[in-house]
Amino acid sequence: MVADRITNARDGLARALFAFNSATPSDIAALHVDLYVDVDPGKPPVETRLTTGVHLRNQNQRPSAAFTTSASPQGLILNGSGSSDPEGEPLSYTWYDGATAIGSGIVFTYAVPAGSSHSISLKVHDPAALEGVAPTKVVTA
Repeated sequence: MVADRITNARDGLARALFAFNSATPSDIAALHVDLYVDVDPGKPPVETRLTTGVHLRNQNQRPSAAFTTSASPQGLILNGSGSSDPEGEPLSYTWYDGATAIGSGIVFTYAVPAGSSHSISLKVHDPAALEGVAPTKVVTA
């Protein structure tokens, strides 16, 4: 759980203590903290601002999925080599026609009749099971 509701309060105003670079906890790669301290309320100086930032270099980020299709005498050739993992980890590939899983691997030949139409999508997973999904493409064999 990420602490996202902790605030610095002064004169009825609330200022956020934490700032993130993403609303999705698994995608957070940077954290910024501002803390306002008033050691002697009501007397100058009013407050001191302490600030710091942290870049989470070892944070595992979600892979991205991308693919191309081409027709061949054997059916559709599906190529997911445009997919990538920000940390360079190997990916697993699962191909779908609609909601049905049809195959796996970076390149997959889908044996379908010539002229048939298919809603192809690709899901990739990194070793930590984070998922990337490519937009569905409607293709004709």
